[in-house]
Amino acid sequence: MPGCTVRYEGDSEVTSYDRFGGHGGIEPLLILRSFHGVRERYVEVLEEFRLFHNLYHDRQSDQYIKFDDNGDEEVIVTVEPKLVKVRLREVRQFLALKEMHLAVYIDSIRFSPLSINEIDSAEREENYRDQLARYSFHAMTPPSSSRKKHQSCSLLLGKRLIPPFPKEKYGKWPYESPKHDYEEFIIGREPNGDPLNYSCESDRVTNYFGANPHAPHYLTPVFFRRLCIGDVGK
Repeated sequence: MPGCTVRYEGDSEVTSYDRFGGHGGIEPLLILRSFHGVRERYVEVLEEFRLFHNLYHDRQSDQYIKFDDNGDEEVIVTVEPKLVKVRLREVRQFLALKEMHLAVYIDSIRFSPLSINEIDSAEREENYRDQLARYSFHAMTPPSSSRKKHQSCSLLLGKRLIPPFPKEKYGKWPYESPKHDYEEFIIGREPNGDPLNYSCESDRVTNYFGANPHAPHYLTPVFFRRLCIGDVGK
């Protein structure tokens, strides 16, 4: 949470304000809000992420919704009492422009009725590390307060990094957008009576500035045939 950090430079005390509590460039994507038991705790999605994708918050369903260029709804975030789901594509787009990785932290302890001597010594410890993940696993005798119920326990500590999209794959201005498939529309008839089709791609039609002079104009009327339910799949 926002707050102040106090540090010393020589004999001088320096106080600075930190938006995320002075954690050296680490920012939360999800924030667990708690109020000392006076009110029920809940999860908040980082404001910057919500505004970046212009997400609408449906308070009744606790979903965050994005509207695409067609006006269709896409659920990007779903918040449940013990689970939050965020669509990965939007996370990696967000990371691309921030030039950051998403870090998923693991801190898990499990208890077992097996005694530590019943666990093969080769299975009591494991360490792993690559460019995007690392973890350490240890099996041990639990603290004395837990030994009446449990004979052993294991501790798994780890971190997994999810990289951003390359900026050229961000998919929006000002970076290069992926190529789209453009629909063709009927704009007239061939001399033999067949329909004359042409793409609606803006780079292939002419305009008032002389682009593609031999192509149809971008304001050419197009013709549609009403599609009945019985026509689907025919």
